[in-house]
Amino acid sequence: MVLIWSLCSVLSGLATTFVMFFMIRIAIGAAGQLYNPPASSLLADYYPNASRGKAYGFERAGYYMGLPAGVIIGGAVAEALDWRAVFFIAAVPGLVIAVLMATVKEPVRGLGDRIDRLRAARGVESDDAAHDDHAVITGSTASIWDDAKGLLRIRTLRGVIAAQAILSLGVAGLFYWLPTFMERVEGLETDAASGLAGGVGGAGIVIGILIGSKVGDRNRGQGWRIRISAVFLMVGAVGLALTVLLPGVGVRSAMVALACVGFAAAMPNLTASAANVVPATNRGMGFALLQFLTTLGGAFGPLLVGSMSDVFGSISPAMLCLLPPLFASSVILWTVRNSYEDDAAAATVRS
Repeated sequence: MVLIWSLCSVLSGLATTFVMFFMIRIAIGAAGQLYNPPASSLLADYYPNASRGKAYGFERAGYYMGLPAGVIIGGAVAEALDWRAVFFIAAVPGLVIAVLMATVKEPVRGLGDRIDRLRAARGVESDDAAHDDHAVITGSTASIWDDAKGLLRIRTLRGVIAAQAILSLGVAGLFYWLPTFMERVEGLETDAASGLAGGVGGAGIVIGILIGSKVGDRNRGQGWRIRISAVFLMVGAVGLALTVLLPGVGVRSAMVALACVGFAAAMPNLTASAANVVPATNRGMGFALLQFLTTLGGAFGPLLVGSMSDVFGSISPAMLCLLPPLFASSVILWTVRNSYEDDAAAATVRS
């Protein structure tokens, strides 16, 4: 997927018509989305539950650190050379990563879950345990639709997918319209508003991911990852509300940072929770469902704010329209917290 992404980046720079450029950008977007299911499943095989939050946290932190870095570097390259050079240069690290990924060894499917089982049974010697330690787990042979329907019967997974899709809606709506909001409400220039939104928001997201992954890996009982994800989402929603309601560039910037910390802290824990409640044989499909609905949520967020801004004639009440679904995502998670341990145990047995 990284190799295809890199080749599409090169083709973007070679495009000679708008239609050609448009179709290539669709392909590069698809390659970016297709990367997530196998990569997330791979991390779950490499890492047991006790460290999955950190693993997914660092992976997500890299993504969100790369976004502003790409914008800054792209702008500098376009100004120094031309816009086509941006796509050629962007392909270089992708090609390097593709080569490095070819050296990564395929882990035993379900290895992370097997480590969890061995830790739980530490001190208990049995032939069954020894046999299980060397068992070979094969992928699911069911059809795509059967796999999807079976996974959606997992109550915790349904809650996590719904919450993360709504979270994506809120984050996308916030970041897409935040520069415009700061321009209209605080009178900032376009470049200043964009830089402020990207800098404060990006820093908040990285800090939130690091905090959330560290806290999430401290198991504190029944449905811990789900419970703290619900709390972090609530913090993010409150931060977004205060961003809109409290005046002043400094105050709004601090509240944007708070909102991003809250939202981002929930991300690695929701991803780890999804990995924990899905058997190793089905994790690729589980993350595909998660990615599909999360992408839809992210696409709908900016549309919601834009359409509500037209209805109200102001961007402030439109931004507040993100709050009900975000608060609802926290409630959804809270309702499935008690099913998490049972669903995770069932997935571990099947892994």
